[in-house]
Amino acid sequence: MTLLKHAAQKLFKKYSLYWVYKLELGALPAIADSTIGVIEPESFDHAADDTIGALRSYAGSGAYGFGAYAEGVLVAVCWYFVGDRDSQRSTWPISEGEAKLAQITTAERYRGQGFAPRVIAFSAAAMQRRGYRTLYARIWHSNRPSIRAFEHAGWKRIALVAEVTPAGTAKSWRLACRAWPRRS
Repeated sequence: MTLLKHAAQKLFKKYSLYWVYKLELGALPAIADSTIGVIEPESFDHAADDTIGALRSYAGSGAYGFGAYAEGVLVAVCWYFVGDRDSQRSTWPISEGEAKLAQITTAERYRGQGFAPRVIAFSAAAMQRRGYRTLYARIWHSNRPSIRAFEHAGWKRIALVAEVTPAGTAKSWRLACRAWPRRS
């Protein structure tokens, strides 16, 4: 465990540090990929593992789900939240015409095969067709596979957000800083 992580765990009851990514939906091309589509409830009956199956709980009002399939099995899932659904757990406010990609998960044995960037790109085009013009996502600061997947799909890092709840208090503090350009 790094010294910084250890110090944060001692000082704060809760903490989070994540990047916010944004995608402006200008003129995205429709993506034809027969292995990716809108998630239907029965899709989870053929989930690759319990991690993917558990994402069924994200379904409902204000949620749009998309999935990638391999050999008839659901192997990657992403969910967008909009409107009131997003405000229930939002730390990055969204407005009318905007949506937040709230969850992206690939089954462990299918990771590194390009499913995440493909489902992210496909879902962005589908959200544009639904009338959304801007998409956001937050990614834990050290989650390099997610960072690569979003950047590969054309998303841009726009902010670093830290949220802390100091030990012994109930009040959380939030600090958002504009992102600096990534080094190559």
